[in-house]
Amino acid sequence: MFHAGTQLKKLLIIVHRWMGVSLCLLFLSWFASGFVLMYWDYPVVSEADRLSRAPLLDAAAIRLSPQEAYAQLKTDLQSDQVKLGTFDGQPVYRFRFGDAESIVSAVDGTMQTEFPPEMTFRIAASWTRQAPAEAKVEENTEEDQWTVSEKFEDLRPMRKYSWPNGEQVYVSTVTGDVEQYTTRASRMGAYFGAIPHWLYFTPLRKHASVWARIVIWASGLGTVAALCGIMIGISVYSPSKQYRKEGAPSSLPYTGQKRWHSILGLIFGMLACSWAFSGMLSMDPFPRWQGETWDSTGARLAEALRGGGLQLADFSLDPREALARLGSDFRVKELELDSFAGEPVYLGIGERNQSRIVPVRGEMAAEFDRNKIIDLIGKAA
Repeated sequence: MFHAGTQLKKLLIIVHRWMGVSLCLLFLSWFASGFVLMYWDYPVVSEADRLSRAPLLDAAAIRLSPQEAYAQLKTDLQSDQVKLGTFDGQPVYRFRFGDAESIVSAVDGTMQTEFPPEMTFRIAASWTRQAPAEAKVEENTEEDQWTVSEKFEDLRPMRKYSWPNGEQVYVSTVTGDVEQYTTRASRMGAYFGAIPHWLYFTPLRKHASVWARIVIWASGLGTVAALCGIMIGISVYSPSKQYRKEGAPSSLPYTGQKRWHSILGLIFGMLACSWAFSGMLSMDPFPRWQGETWDSTGARLAEALRGGGLQLADFSLDPREALARLGSDFRVKELELDSFAGEPVYLGIGERNQSRIVPVRGEMAAEFDRNKIIDLIGKAA
């Protein structure tokens, strides 16, 4: 029994030593880049970014009702989401059907299906508020460092507009929207933070399955290395101080750097182990272990809160009247058509992602009834 324990300890020491040697630089870069990532994220165009750069919704320019705009699509499909916003200087309705979206002018009912270069140039210049003549234009037909994620696959080809101050705007020729935006500062932050931390190097990241396996295995092996170190430290630690260090009793058999390594490992080992393991879990390494996904659960709860599908025929209140109710002091960027507990509502979205609710039947409110929300979620659950 004693011999088996000694052999196991030797094996753990060998595994811990050589895995530590192999992974130490990777772990060091993960720690350092993780601190940067806490304060400087990877460049991404968020909904808040879109709203902050979008012009105010011009109520006077709206001519068509939601039903009239929907009729231009000549489809029987029910839209999942309907928004009234601004595109290329004019109000438009955006009808979403699953992953697809149709844009219809709220002025004359024209469907926006093509996005020529002069239009995408205007959109990019409007985003940066810089002179179009100063921009350099490139076609983005394959992955680069800032469009390497799979979410950009169906958005290509994109047009990349670069200004002398370092701003870069990617406009999709599929959607006509700004899909990526970077500055010198955001790119520099990503090079020191997100890219080394996520191993987001373009030659590797563009092969999504290979990249995922490498990250999972690297963080998994790091977890094993840290766990082996913890087991070794616990096995050699002696509360009764059976070892001798410079003639005095000691709890550890090591001196010098090894002693400090053991002490720090026992103090921070579990933190390092859980940190590496959580990194592995963030990559979803065990998909078969999952039950109902959050996407399906979230969709079910959203449907319960809505009280059924979106019915455009219920929106008897003209969107111009809804905007008038919101008042001039509330600077509206978007107007979303939605329903709550089966009742149609307009949701006005303001400059800083603020929102106001305008029921088709009822008084304007700042938020939905909380007790009603709890009741609907309880019934759905």
